[in-house]
Amino acid sequence: MLARATYLGVVVPAETGRRTYAAGCLWSEPHCVDRIVNTRDLFLGSLSAANAQAYVRSTGARFLVKDCYSPEVLTKLLGSMIIDTKHFGCASVYQVRAQG
Repeated sequence: MLARATYLGVVVPAETGRRTYAAGCLWSEPHCVDRIVNTRDLFLGSLSAANAQAYVRSTGARFLVKDCYSPEVLTKLLGSMIIDTKHFGCASVYQVRAQG
């Protein structure tokens, strides 16, 4: 699971039983700072579409959780990688294709 907001990265494993890729340094080793910065850049739309797709594939994440403070950029950046989207008010959960 990927989420820009580290507070979501900490909560999701406890609530869903799924692993998180970037959730503060207690949960995100090795390379904690790189994980958090790259994930932030993804959710803020700072990566090109090719780099965003490569980054998501490299994490192995199957779900991305967009909080209410992140812009709506994932659909544009990830395109056909996204296979399902659920909206919860201003937040969204994107399911992406498994690698392979």
